[in-house]
Amino acid sequence: MAKKIYFCRHGETDYNKQCLNLGATNVPMNSNGLNQVRKLAKRLADIKFDKIYSSPLARALQTSQEIAKQQDCIVSYLDDLKERDFGEFEGAPQKDLVVADTRFNENPENEIGYFVPLEGESHAQCLERIKPLLDAILASDDETILISAHGSINKNIRLYLMGESFEDRLDMDQSNACLNMIFVDNDGNRTLKMFNDTSHIPIKRVVPIEPTIKP
Repeated sequence: MAKKIYFCRHGETDYNKQCLNLGATNVPMNSNGLNQVRKLAKRLADIKFDKIYSSPLARALQTSQEIAKQQDCIVSYLDDLKERDFGEFEGAPQKDLVVADTRFNENPENEIGYFVPLEGESHAQCLERIKPLLDAILASDDETILISAHGSINKNIRLYLMGESFEDRLDMDQSNACLNMIFVDNDGNRTLKMFNDTSHIPIKRVVPIEPTIKP
């Protein structure tokens, strides 16, 4: 059965705004994030979803609830859709985790995607916990599905469904309130139709100020 699998990232939080790692920590969206997901919900209003799945973390929960206001289906909240646990890097600058991850990957004895922060989890562990849900979605009779989740989760959804590698994952990006979609045809072939699409969020243009030149 052909199906469209949409998956989105939650709107902005204060952690995102400050470029801090936000994984298992449960914080809500800020006012800008709420405005972002309202625009996303408006974009999705004409698409009728058979099922909506969501992470129960506040920021993703708020996102799914905003979208569900214009839908005729319930939202299922699943712990397996929670963001990757960044462990000791929770709340730290994002660059700190990037440096640690890069150093791990540079060691030829290590596999990309398997760095485990102290008291946290790796990309690979995060991927393993979402596989059963994705397999169930593929086997279901539902034709149009939405998943409201997080950056790391969404990258792993693409990686798994499109047969990509953790190395491919390094170049993926997920902006706040972005939309993604993978189409599965009747033969099971999968096509990435949309990734990190934020066209529903207008870009704020900065008008340059003409310098004043005094004679």
